[in-house]
Amino acid sequence: MLLRDHPELIGLSIRTAAAAGDLDAVHHHLAADATSATRTIPPDHTPPLVYAVLGTVKQIRGVSRDDHVALVRALLDAGADPNTSISLPDNAGRIPVLYFP
Repeated sequence: MLLRDHPELIGLSIRTAAAAGDLDAVHHHLAADATSATRTIPPDHTPPLVYAVLGTVKQIRGVSRDDHVALVRALLDAGADPNTSISLPDNAGRIPVLYFP
């Protein structure tokens, strides 16, 4: 797995930290810049909360459910929008990211 072979990737951004489920790294990014919880970047402008909510990588890495919830809560507490949504396939509408388990 890429993150196992290159753990330094987790620290590159709040997005990679959130996707990997690294709560300490997310806290570090938020402490350095609280606006990172809501900042999007091109090309897709996906907010960090989307990466935090999706759990596949976190499950593979063995991130506990409690840490997963704490990670999402940290972003919400820092101003992430709880109404963040993503497009469904074929642009059939949108679904709130907090719907995902």
